[in-house]
Amino acid sequence: MNLIKRWLNNSSTHHIFHQLHQLISVLLNKGYLLVFWVILITWLSLKPMVAPQIVIAGFDKVAHFIFYGILAFLLNHQKVILNKSNIKMQFVFLICALYGLGIELIQGTIIDGRYFELWDLIANIIGIFIGIIISNFFFK
Repeated sequence: MNLIKRWLNNSSTHHIFHQLHQLISVLLNKGYLLVFWVILITWLSLKPMVAPQIVIAGFDKVAHFIFYGILAFLLNHQKVILNKSNIKMQFVFLICALYGLGIELIQGTIIDGRYFELWDLIANIIGIFIGIIISNFFFK
């Protein structure tokens, strides 16, 4: 425990954390994390489905919740999108929900082994809502 405390109090450790914080701030503010996240969601959602070795009930809904929550968090943080808080939140919610609906519709019509699932869409919407709330809490 003492070793961990000494490492955390070390000036070079503070320097590393400071540099990491600056890097994340640049990636977040420039929208690079948002672009990466949209590409990741799109790729994971549109690739043909491979049957998992172990199936955990509800895991995919949790994944939808987390992925779309992070998407809403990142999009809501972008300063280039509207300045007024209420209109911005509604815009972010609408864009993320329409994106999720579009992905579900594509899965249901074009991608082999993928299906439209209403519960996936509901998990997306709950995640979007929570992502916006968390983003507003951290970035007032």
